[in-house]
Amino acid sequence: MEQGPLRLAIISEAEQAIEKGASRFSIFESGTTAVHAFIQFFNPPVNLVIIGAGNDAIPLASIADLLGWDTVIVDGRRNYAKADRFSGACQVLVG
Repeated sequence: MEQGPLRLAIISEAEQAIEKGASRFSIFESGTTAVHAFIQFFNPPVNLVIIGAGNDAIPLASIADLLGWDTVIVDGRRNYAKADRFSGACQVLVG
């Protein structure tokens, strides 16, 4: 892909948004072309590892799912470490 001045300016703005952790509106001009852009910063999701898949882990995993956290549940007991015990998109591992 061509690395024209407009593309490089947009990439530079995106890098600054990441460094500052803030979204911003910007206008990019190159010759007769002007681009109005909104550069949006997204915080990466929180990762939560729950050791133990007992009954107390079920509401904790549910709350983490509501918050949009990436959750992994680990338990050595196969009868507890089952995905159908937990709602949401958490990962359940036997280990």
